[in-house]
Amino acid sequence: MSNIKIQSIAIIGKQNNPLYIKNFSNSHPDLKFHYIAHTSCDFIDERAIVSGSEPADTYLGLLYTMEDLAVYGYVTNTKVKFVVVLSIPDAVIKNTDIKNLFKKIHNVYINQVCNPFYNLDGKKSIVSKKFIESIDAIGSMSSDEVVNQYILRYSISRDILVEGRNIYNTDSYKYIYKKKHFATDKLKIST
Repeated sequence: MSNIKIQSIAIIGKQNNPLYIKNFSNSHPDLKFHYIAHTSCDFIDERAIVSGSEPADTYLGLLYTMEDLAVYGYVTNTKVKFVVVLSIPDAVIKNTDIKNLFKKIHNVYINQVCNPFYNLDGKKSIVSKKFIESIDAIGSMSSDEVVNQYILRYSISRDILVEGRNIYNTDSYKYIYKKKHFATDKLKIST
């Protein structure tokens, strides 16, 4: 996932109203990503009609490409749509990386929805500072930064030592894992 460059993240409500659209690009204007988000609603609706009343998988995959951008989609059970726009890299983008990215966004959205002051059926944009900071963190971090941040949080609660690409348990100085094998969402450390 380190070769993925997120250009925009959009969250679209049940009635196709934009709840949140964030532009991470310096080269493209905000209006372009609003257009892409609304255009992707049509592609998401087409996939919903083809798959029947209940989609088997909430991850819709690549919706379409436009110029140098790839648009991916995700629908929650409550029909809220997530759209991520990526710049098309030279390397292959794995579906698991994109699914993990959408799961992160979905978790941030779930935290927002759990706020008792948030109106689920409202058409207002999301303005929560914590939500905006979380989405900014997802959009601006590469996978290596996410792994390193997780290791730092883990090392505060447990005594581990990071040397280069290796991680050791300081109690027994036992070799635990190599960083290059880490998944971006899950850190499995055997003690």
